[in-house]
Amino acid sequence: MQFNEKLKQLRAQKGISQADLAEKIFVSRSAVAKWENGLGIPSEQSLDMLADFFEVSASELMSDPTVETVMVTKNSIIGRQKTYIISITVTALTLIIGLAVLCGYFVFGRTNRYANPTISYRLIFETEKEIDTEKFVNYPDGEISADGDFADSRTFEMKHNVGAICLPELLVRKTVNGAVSYEKVDYSNLVFTCSDNILLTAEDSPTQSSRLSVLPVEYYAVEFGDWANIKYGSLFISIKVFRNRVAVEKSTVGFSDDSSEIQLAQSKQLVNDIEPVDANHVNSVYTIERILNPIGEEYSGDLSEYAFIDRDYLTTTDKIEIGSVIYLFAVTEYDNIKSNVFAVKVVRKSVERISLTFPDFATDIIIGESKPLTLTCYPSNASFNVLNEQATVTLLTPEQAELEKTDSGWLLTVSSDAKYVGEKIHVKVETPEGVERTFYWTITGISIEKLTLLNADKGQELEQLTYINRNETLRLIVSVTPADATYEKISYNLFADISNFGRYVKLSEDGVLTVSDDAPSGMEIFISASAGRFSSPSYKIVVKD
Repeated sequence: MQFNEKLKQLRAQKGISQADLAEKIFVSRSAVAKWENGLGIPSEQSLDMLADFFEVSASELMSDPTVETVMVTKNSIIGRQKTYIISITVTALTLIIGLAVLCGYFVFGRTNRYANPTISYRLIFETEKEIDTEKFVNYPDGEISADGDFADSRTFEMKHNVGAICLPELLVRKTVNGAVSYEKVDYSNLVFTCSDNILLTAEDSPTQSSRLSVLPVEYYAVEFGDWANIKYGSLFISIKVFRNRVAVEKSTVGFSDDSSEIQLAQSKQLVNDIEPVDANHVNSVYTIERILNPIGEEYSGDLSEYAFIDRDYLTTTDKIEIGSVIYLFAVTEYDNIKSNVFAVKVVRKSVERISLTFPDFATDIIIGESKPLTLTCYPSNASFNVLNEQATVTLLTPEQAELEKTDSGWLLTVSSDAKYVGEKIHVKVETPEGVERTFYWTITGISIEKLTLLNADKGQELEQLTYINRNETLRLIVSVTPADATYEKISYNLFADISNFGRYVKLSEDGVLTVSDDAPSGMEIFISASAGRFSSPSYKIVVKD
């Protein structure tokens, strides 16, 4: 397949016009038309750009060896035709002058008339229009070096108080036989290669001006010389970004909460304020210089047993005494500027709230019962808890209960005397630092679960239907479940199905039922028992003839 046929086919597959293809490879539309009509072939540079655009090799485009021969032959025919026309119009000069002119025309006309134009492309910044950028070093992908030569117009400083650099607008400078023109860059087709410390972003919008920005990966990341490569098609431009170091002049250490105190077993963040604020200190190394106990004596041995610094946090242990003072300082990297010596006092964390509770958090306790009590002091990091201190726990009502210290807390046992039911047990708690509170619980009785009426003579539960003769007595007793339930007395209740039943039947307070000899036959009597608010079922007794 001929070159012009391949070119037409590839352009058709891409679905673009001759004008669009010409714009992509920086030539005129007529040049593309000439190539597709078989009237010429592209220069080596244009051929490479065509190969890149269609993603094929240059050799594939020109794979037919007859292509160039055909093009040259066609150009020769056109040249001879023009030569004949010119030779007819030449005046009858002397034969020697005519031959000389004719020879000159063949020598220069044929070799230069159809020679390919000299075209070059260069990716530049808009600010470099009047600068000879041919001498600037542009590194291809993977070969950029921060040590290379960078022109002033391609070296940019990132100030410490600025988050990004806006680069000048990018242009493509096209030179055809010495004539220069400029074309705008499609920012969406830019490809970046950067060092680890910087990022490049591009914006290209019809409603906004094109902008290329350089940002640091971290605020202090950019330092002495970072670089980036910007690729547009086969064109490159290389830049260098630097940030001048700002030395640390002063360093001041303190806590993030602006205090100078720390509690037992606490961690607090240290901060190192640097002057000037934009200095490049990166990190500070904190060191504990010494620790003095409350009477001013210096701790010896491994100081980390009492306090240590991990990253930017000072942490105390439970071995350091309250009232001790920790002296520490910081040294900045690079400049090795030592900070002030920061004195930190170890203080007590007071108990704010006390809780003395049963496991079930009940507010009462049953008479005769024993229940464990647990003491809790809040907050959890209070010095009382850290040091495992003991509180004073006092029973204020010893006649009602007993309080015993155990390994896990205290055990409270209530008196079994029913006279204390409804009264309160009081316990006072006092911590070593003087925080105190009194707790109380109400003594309650053992609840009745069941009341049953029994025939005292038989020792059995009374039947739900029992018959009794006139002039007969029935002795009753009550069974209480559980047997140790708390109650004051048992009451017996009587009811009959006729009016004035009291003339015929009586029930004593101790549970003796008596039926008179004139009681009506078939009279129904209903009997029950109660203890406080709890009652037994109702039993029916019928009078026989």
